Order: sequence, then structure tokens, then C-alpha cells
Amino acid sequence: MRLLPRGGAPRKDWVAQRLGPDASPSMVHAAQHPFERMLAATGTPQSLFTDADGTAQREAVRRRHLNTVLSLARILEAEISMKLGPVKLIFDSHPRDMVSRAQVFAKLAAAEGMTVAQALKLAGLAEDIET
Repeated sequence: MRLLPRGGAPRKDWVAQRLGPDASPSMVHAAQHPFERMLAATGTPQSLFTDADGTAQREAVRRRHLNTVLSLARILEAEISMKLGPVKLIFDSHPRDMVSRAQVFAKLAAAEGMTVAQALKLAGLAEDIET
């Protein structure tokens, strides 16, 4: 048996180029695109997972709840009601939409000819108030 002389690949090919948990920038970039597509497919705003400020994240939570969670809840409610009888699913959206409702109330209450009770009812902050 004859051994071939060693002289193939340079030694550098066999040396570890990167050690540790930090991914290279190219790997981070390659993983970002599918992640953004997955968020879009599930109705989740990207600002929930970015370095957005608190206001943007609160708005993202509100949008996800009102546009995705409540829509899916209505579909689920209809399906359950069809199979098991009348069912009502309740997802309280008031805490997530309180800032918008308060702004609407303030504008309606400041309007001439509008009572506070009417403004509360129209803004969705009170349901059982007689107008």
C-alpha cells in the first residue's frame, strides 16, 4: 500500500473560524426574513419583537388583539355554536383600547350639545347609561 503525499487542502480550512453563541451577521440576516413572514402570517405586528418604544409596542398589542384575536374568536364562536349550541366568547378589549376610547370621549364631551352620558356611551366606556 502506497501513501499519497500530504499536500491537499490548506491547513486553514480545518481551523474553526468562529467559536461561541454569537451568530454571524449573515446568519442573522438570513433568519430575519422567514421570521418576519411568520409574524405576518399569524397577524402579529413586527414591532412586538423589535426595539420599538413602549407606545409602539402598546399599539402593536392593541392591533393584534382587535384585528387577530377578536376575529379568530368570532370564527371559533360560530363554529362552537354550530356544533354545541349557542356559545358566547368574551374577550375584553377595553384595557387594550382604553387610550383611544378616552380620546374619543374627551372630544365628544367637549362637543357642544353632547352630554357626558352620551359621550361615554358612544366611546364605548359605558353601556348601561340612560341618555
